[in-house]
Amino acid sequence: MRRLFFKFFVPALLSSLGLAVGALADCIYIGNRLGEDGLYVIGIMSPVYMIFMTFTIAMAVGGTIRFSNLLGSGNYDEGRKNCMNILVFNFIGVSILSLIGFVFTRQFIGLLGVSTDSAVYDMTLVYAKYMFAFCPILFMQAPLEYYVHSDGNPKLASLAMVVGCIVDCGTGFLLIVVGNAGVNGSIFSTVFGALAMEAICLTHFFMKKGSVRIEKVKLSLKNAWADFKVGLATSTQYIYKFVILFVFNRFLFEINGEVGVAIYDVVVNVVALVFAFIEATILAFTPLCSTFAGECNESNVKACIKTSLFAGVTTTALATLTLVIFAEPLCRFVGLDESVANDGAYVLRLVAISYIFACINCILATFYQTIGKERASFFITIMRDFVILLGFATVAFFYNRNAFWYVYLAAESISLAIILIFIFVQKVFMHKSIVDFHEKTVFSESFNGSCEKISDTCERMQEFMESHNIGMKQAMMITLSVDETCRIIAAQSGDLKLQITLVLEDDICVVHVRDNASKFNPMEIDGDSDEALGLKIVRKKAKEYYYRQFVGFNMLTLIFERNS
Repeated sequence: MRRLFFKFFVPALLSSLGLAVGALADCIYIGNRLGEDGLYVIGIMSPVYMIFMTFTIAMAVGGTIRFSNLLGSGNYDEGRKNCMNILVFNFIGVSILSLIGFVFTRQFIGLLGVSTDSAVYDMTLVYAKYMFAFCPILFMQAPLEYYVHSDGNPKLASLAMVVGCIVDCGTGFLLIVVGNAGVNGSIFSTVFGALAMEAICLTHFFMKKGSVRIEKVKLSLKNAWADFKVGLATSTQYIYKFVILFVFNRFLFEINGEVGVAIYDVVVNVVALVFAFIEATILAFTPLCSTFAGECNESNVKACIKTSLFAGVTTTALATLTLVIFAEPLCRFVGLDESVANDGAYVLRLVAISYIFACINCILATFYQTIGKERASFFITIMRDFVILLGFATVAFFYNRNAFWYVYLAAESISLAIILIFIFVQKVFMHKSIVDFHEKTVFSESFNGSCEKISDTCERMQEFMESHNIGMKQAMMITLSVDETCRIIAAQSGDLKLQITLVLEDDICVVHVRDNASKFNPMEIDGDSDEALGLKIVRKKAKEYYYRQFVGFNMLTLIFERNS
């Protein structure tokens, strides 16, 4: 599991760090070129981005969860339709939001607290106009990255993000530092980076490695809405972030003027380097857990959770330690004056430490989402990103402003305590495990691909089916089909690991066969050989069959009638 997880994690980390470095680069350029005024403009407008992120992440996350489940169950045609449907409706939705923002720009920045007599009003107005105009380009990145990543090509998704980051940073330097384009230069550089990233991601749609293709499909608003609702459990964090950024900017302006908002903007951008490790963990965890959950493979889901927690917490803690040690020089490097750099470092350390707890909370929220328990995921998200965060901040603002910056640490640690108590109560008093597929009847075993092991496993599988009211004749036919298929797969590799998972549903029996041989689809064998004749029988007896290669593994799904 660790090898499989890190095949996703490492490329995802490069992608996430690329985004974080790109945002931080703009912050550094503007901080050193324009000082606190420039940082204030970027900081005060940041809540608007959260509106767009709420929509596009809901589409991307909900879409790719369904996409992974469809591919995990072998339904590739519907998976391709799902991808194109989400991409089109994401673009339409972002364009509508952009148009509204562009028309009502003055009202938006007034709502954010920028008065017409402010020295930075004109700078903020022009920046906001450009931002709304280019949002349809900027917010196609997440869906493209998520689908390429979930379609078994995390390296390309990572390459796209890294190249996009390099283009963003390079053009940002030329426009802001050399060309003196001010805060508007950060918008233009981000657009150039987004275009580069999206162009690379689109190449995946023309390759034959994955399942997605650029093709004309019948659009379904109903399906898009259903996927959006699934992803909303994750993306609602951006609604909360919008409210939090809006309220925090108002509180900080009241406490320390434009300098307070500038410090907060610096902290948010610097600590994004730590969050990159959390995001990479989630990007690696989501497609794996969705696939295993789609197969009702309890042991692999548990292993996936354990590996994600270990990798996520360890890497996040190391990144946090680095920021804690170098907090002050980082704040000065970004552009804060010596007089406020110490305050910025103090805040940075507190927020970074809270991200260790945040990592565990994010993994658990994503897990509940992938297994279809959106309410539990929604509860975790709303507690840590909104209820406790806003409540603590409001109390601190009115009664003890010195405690204000402990808000993130309080929100994450209290939320985690509530989640762990909930899991403990479920396990001890309700006898429910965090991973429980007992509502479905599942047989699953992993073994070496020797003929003896294949026979033994298939024999136990047949006994399992007969014990669950599958007729002897039908159980034997399914067993012989699986046995024949596994023997053909085993003949392709000397050191083979196989896993068979059987899911008994109301009318069908679904068999998932996973192996670590080189790319090989046994259902493509044809001709007059003994192997081909055996597989002709399998193809005839199976109601449906699907093959997919997934990060170094062959995955074959066979679907049989429960009763012949």
